[in-house]
Amino acid sequence: MVNNQQQSAVAQKANCTDLHNQQDLRVRCSYGINGALLRHQVDLETWTAHYTGSGPDSKQQALADKEFFASRERSPKPVVLGLDKADHAVRYALDAGLIDAGWIEGLEVKDPSPDLRKALQGVSLIIYAGGVSYLSS
Repeated sequence: MVNNQQQSAVAQKANCTDLHNQQDLRVRCSYGINGALLRHQVDLETWTAHYTGSGPDSKQQALADKEFFASRERSPKPVVLGLDKADHAVRYALDAGLIDAGWIEGLEVKDPSPDLRKALQGVSLIIYAGGVSYLSS
């Protein structure tokens, strides 16, 4: 016999394992690496070879990356939203197609914009990487 607590845990696990049918928010999304990993099939060797000798800030690199990742898309792929205070990083991730939408906001000093708040309503998974400034008591 399964009790309510066990049923809840099973339901939560089922929701968390279906990563391709959910909307994810990447806090501190930077250049979209987490979105790239989740949305594309690429091994580290291929990825490293692609970036050898290149710089991530150029418009040409974003276009090359868009082409590189487009040929490696998973199907279905999750909707990935990005949040970072570094505008060049968010813009690159958008241009390269590594995130579906992005917000350039610093939540350390300001509440989320109305647009971000609206987007958060559909988020089922939040991945936080690259900093601790959002964490407080």
